[in-house]
Amino acid sequence: MRPQHIDGVNEDAGAHDELASRIASIYNGPLDGFVDRRDAVVKELRAAGQRADAARVKGLRKPARMAWALDVASLDGPERIECVEAAVTATLVAQSGGGDLRARLSDLRAAVHGLADAASRAAASGGYSADRGALANAVMAVIGAPGAFEMLRAGRLVDIPEAGGLDFLTGPPPGPAASSPASVERAADRAPPEPAAREALRRADLALAAARERSASAERALRDAEANAEGAERKVLLAQQEALARQGELDRARNEAKGAAAQLLEAERSVARASARTDDR
Repeated sequence: MRPQHIDGVNEDAGAHDELASRIASIYNGPLDGFVDRRDAVVKELRAAGQRADAARVKGLRKPARMAWALDVASLDGPERIECVEAAVTATLVAQSGGGDLRARLSDLRAAVHGLADAASRAAASGGYSADRGALANAVMAVIGAPGAFEMLRAGRLVDIPEAGGLDFLTGPPPGPAASSPASVERAADRAPPEPAAREALRRADLALAAARERSASAERALRDAEANAEGAERKVLLAQQEALARQGELDRARNEAKGAAAQLLEAERSVARASARTDDR
């Protein structure tokens, strides 16, 4: 795995790696405890006089659930990110006429789904439900945004970028690997892809669009279900408040009935005493 990049840190390699490791530990724990872990590291850095690093760590944002699941999958299995990156590079070479594009697209899908499956398991372990198809779409969107891919490689992805289809296949691969394979540059001078390759790309793009639509429909259904649940919770709360009010009225009626019964009893005793005095005369 490549060294993780920490923006703005200009210290020796040991301090750099230590801070990178501490930041990774913040993102790699349970999502609910993200803020507590971050603030604990900030406190330690301040106590050590590292106020600049403390300020940078304090600025770390809590990830969205899907981004967090991908972060955990990346940190727990960095080889998955390397596999995705290698598949992207190989697909670029094939797309430029340097290989079997159909096979490379299949490899890319397998690498993407491998990372998505790991993220789905991470989400389940954290108590969240994350659809594998939606996670695979998220990985494709991250691949299409080099900055987001770098953040995912470092395990610090915060949000899922807007998806851009398979347009990234026409540009350089994300991250440092863009300049590593010289074959990518050589392939750029070759003939355009054959019709079969273009058709494979078209089908893959259509499949991805359909998956995104299914994911969007599922998200809409989830939002509707959450809204219905909130409405039901409000109704329950109102019913509970109404029940408490009725209970208060019942308690007051009982107290009034007890007071009236006591007054009646005292009146009956008074009548009995008066009758007794009359009889004695």
